[in-house]
Amino acid sequence: MRDARAQQQGKIAVLDEMRKNADALIERSNDRKKLADAAQPLNSSLNDQHKQCFAEDMMFGSDNETPVSR
Repeated sequence: MRDARAQQQGKIAVLDEMRKNADALIERSNDRKKLADAAQPLNSSLNDQHKQCFAEDMMFGSDNETPVSR
């Protein structure tokens, strides 16, 4: 009986963890949508070369210590 209860609690903990992870993914997705919406006006005003640089910075981050030679 004790083992069955422990297994049941383990399953519940796994399901709770899955729900927490799903909630975190939803929150991250919503944040990314907000960022994309906020960045759209700037992106629309850039030329093609700057759009490429901007896209790379948005996807991979920017390294401010590396000199830019674009």
